[in-house]
Amino acid sequence: MPDRVIPNAAKAHLAVPPGAKVNSVVVRVMVQPATGAVLIYGGPGYTKPVRFKGPQSEGEVPTKTAEVYVQGADGVVGAQVYTLGWYGD
Repeated sequence: MPDRVIPNAAKAHLAVPPGAKVNSVVVRVMVQPATGAVLIYGGPGYTKPVRFKGPQSEGEVPTKTAEVYVQGADGVVGAQVYTLGWYGD
């Protein structure tokens, strides 16, 4: 559960092996429309989002959990998040 309420955010589960000690996850994000963006909040605090601009971008989300929250920005009506890899201990 997030430490704070994130308005209009959807819970998502990244593809990380069960029991893995995760420090960050690398993702590819595709958004519609291309001018939109999404914010991805990593756990456990869910306080510092990473911004991904459309139409497609890749980056690293600091998170200790596979569960993240995805929030649309700049008029986004849809988004797809793909797990590319992860870093851990």
